[in-house]
Amino acid sequence: MIVEHRFAHIPQDARRGRAWVTSHTPLAEVRLAPSATVPVDAFHRYRHLGDAVLVTYEAPAQITERPETLVVCQALDHVVLRTHSRGCARITIAGQTGAVAPGDIVVFSLGRPIQFEADASVGVDLILPRRVLTDREDGIPAAHGQILVSNGHPLTRLVSDHLKNLAMCLVSSSPVRAADITPPTLALCRTLLTATQERRDDTLPDMTGIAIRRFIEANLAAVDLPMLSARFGLSRASLYRAFGGESGIAAYIRDRRLAAAMRRLSAAEFGRRPMVARLAHECGFASDRVFSRAFHRRFGLWPAEVSSSRDKAGPSTPDVAPMAWLRDL
Repeated sequence: MIVEHRFAHIPQDARRGRAWVTSHTPLAEVRLAPSATVPVDAFHRYRHLGDAVLVTYEAPAQITERPETLVVCQALDHVVLRTHSRGCARITIAGQTGAVAPGDIVVFSLGRPIQFEADASVGVDLILPRRVLTDREDGIPAAHGQILVSNGHPLTRLVSDHLKNLAMCLVSSSPVRAADITPPTLALCRTLLTATQERRDDTLPDMTGIAIRRFIEANLAAVDLPMLSARFGLSRASLYRAFGGESGIAAYIRDRRLAAAMRRLSAAEFGRRPMVARLAHECGFASDRVFSRAFHRRFGLWPAEVSSSRDKAGPSTPDVAPMAWLRDL
């Protein structure tokens, strides 16, 4: 399955620029760099590979961002490996900036905010659900925003070249089958991450951590520490250690409840917004007052101030197939 956006049919620079920016919705917020125009041969293409999505693009100088509000609304648990064959970039995470050169690989999560400021570039993204990166009992971490330089570990250049060549193979006159090429590609990515990222001793096995997170999502209204301890046979101390990097498991559950509430409010049709008291109860909060205050602290606005994404939708909504693919992976 392929979704491709091209812009050569739009002769005016301004219209082509607007079409380019709109075509990236809802995966990211994009704005062109000052004085940049979208060339007529610019494109971005999404290809479903079964257990991953491959994105190839030729892009103008631009700033691409996944802000925190977008991250919490979508609640994706996916890792991206991004590499450029042309063009440099700068990534910013929590105020810290790093430089990315052609051939480097950036590893980042769709579940956390990030900003890319890139020159005109040609590149490849491989988007993977975190679960497919694990083939060992102790799991594989995926550091958000880590830059693997091409002249660092030898595997970095190997994987970078593989992703670029994979993209070329898939559009050749005799394209390879995704079912044949995806398993070795995932194996290469797992090997790279295992070799280049430090493992923490105080975390749960990765698959167990994912199972806990999925259980929390499925039981947001009622889940608590005793329920998780009983369900997974873990002590409170183990659960605390597992979520220590996320300000504690109670904070994680609260954030997921607030994210669910934000999704409900954003998806509400005009005039059918859920009542705050009912929404608070269904998302696991003791009262609407507690919920509203927590919501305001998290997002900087009150529940009644959230604009529906349906209200904002214009007459030409961009193709949302890539987002549906990611949710189904």
